[in-house]
Amino acid sequence: TVNIYPDSGRDRVVEVNFSYQNSRDTLREMQGKVQTMFTSASLYVSADKQQYDKFYHLYTFVSERFDFRIEHSITPAYSLLVHGVGDHRAFATVYAAMCAREKLECYVVNGSRGGEAYTWNIVCIDGVYYHVDLLRSSVAGEFSLMFDEQMREYVWDYDAYPDCVKPQEGSSD
Repeated sequence: TVNIYPDSGRDRVVEVNFSYQNSRDTLREMQGKVQTMFTSASLYVSADKQQYDKFYHLYTFVSERFDFRIEHSITPAYSLLVHGVGDHRAFATVYAAMCAREKLECYVVNGSRGGEAYTWNIVCIDGVYYHVDLLRSSVAGEFSLMFDEQMREYVWDYDAYPDCVKPQEGSSD
């Protein structure tokens, strides 16, 4: 709920109250379970020095531990991290959160693939942006970095995300 005091005037106070389905203790327990998985992921990439290696090993961490299922959850990231199953949105969200923890630039892209709502990532490696579809990579059996031109069956808000274009030969990028 949101309350604003007074209703008019230059100086106002906004009071926001959140209600959760779970108790504070349950939420702390849930946080602990998620924290364990994030700590494990950090340890998995701690020796990596190169950005590509960190992105690759986080992909490996996620793809080896979790299973894809086309079923929606009200807590997709939590369901993936704790129950081991999730949809494309859960995979992209968890991957981005793990990348952020490692100070890696990673976006969650909401768009469509083959006409269906779909979520994937854009990552930045050494100043170059790439699309990463974790589920497509998993099916192919390899970590795939793709440029915009390789994303023909995908649609997204092109202005909302960095361009993923192949650097020119001989350029400094």
